[in-house]
Amino acid sequence: MTTFTLIRNKLISLLLILLGVSLLSFVFSHISPVDPAEALAQRTLSRPTAEQIAQLRQEMGLDKPLWVQYFSWLTQALGGDFGTSLLTGRPVLTEVAGKLTATFPLVLLSMAFTLLITLPVSIASAVRKNGLFDQAARIGTIVGLSLPNFWLGFMLLALFAVSLPLFKVVEYGNLRSLILPALALAIPMACSFIRVFRSNLIRSYQADFITYARACGLPERKITALALKSALPPMVTLFFQSFGYTLAGSAMVEAVFSWPGIGSYLVQAIIGRDLPGINACVLIFATFFVLLNFAAELINLAIQPTLRSSGEACHD
Repeated sequence: MTTFTLIRNKLISLLLILLGVSLLSFVFSHISPVDPAEALAQRTLSRPTAEQIAQLRQEMGLDKPLWVQYFSWLTQALGGDFGTSLLTGRPVLTEVAGKLTATFPLVLLSMAFTLLITLPVSIASAVRKNGLFDQAARIGTIVGLSLPNFWLGFMLLALFAVSLPLFKVVEYGNLRSLILPALALAIPMACSFIRVFRSNLIRSYQADFITYARACGLPERKITALALKSALPPMVTLFFQSFGYTLAGSAMVEAVFSWPGIGSYLVQAIIGRDLPGINACVLIFATFFVLLNFAAELINLAIQPTLRSSGEACHD
């Protein structure tokens, strides 16, 4: 199978996944016992009557069969029109774009912090397996994995915004305001990454091609580089998946730091039964997930080492 055929088949499967996600999201959001028309009427009208609720339901198209509503929504969504938010009365795409603009820098910085913590700690632990640093790192990662990110956010605020007032409790709009929430997202994730990457590195150091490279007399620096390249594919997949998880699951940390991001917007949409907002967020999150996973697979195809490349490296 050629690379082009592989990519084409993968893109087709990704489109089918997105179609399935959009269908499930639309169906599940419509089988809730809470009537969106009634919820909207309660917010906008004083003591709405059954006739007013029925009129709203007709205006919102909720009186049509579910499959008609779905295909109508899907057709509009493919054209970039996700409808109007029932909470704000503004176009959903405008709302979501503004929230993503706030969340993207936070997620990017948290992933950067995750890499800055993961790489040196994992390499040092793997190189000196069962040493003092490795033992301390294992204990530290277990503790870090046990910390909920919202609790960690509160602790960071208490320490660096109250006890040591280096940051403001509520701050938004500059680079400094990103540091504490990004750390709250990054620390538990980095602990997970360290455990996975350390295990992969140790497995790579014990592989036959590393033994062959040492027999060829390669310096330790090049051997470490070979081991890193061999251990990277699972980490690349985990990194891109975690990027998507962090983007979609940042609501708790955003709530702690009063951050106007996409996670908080989705929670508000669910509470307010804002169906256009819910469906748009789920479809956008799913799109990010499948694209990030696709990117991870392409990168892994490019960096996957082989015994042949290791053998050629011995003669450099």
